[in-house]
Amino acid sequence: MVAVEDNNPTEIISVMRGYGVHAEVVLRRRAKNEALCVIKMRHQE
Repeated sequence: MVAVEDNNPTEIISVMRGYGVHAEVVLRRRAKNEALCVIKMRHQE
């Protein structure tokens, strides 16, 4: 998932963990006027 830093990626990760999904930020980049991050998600086993 690609998220804008303004959307608070750590909160997205916390919410997804509540649904049994392991999530982590794997990449952060700046694109012109936006700070972006890539969040990797997978079902916990």
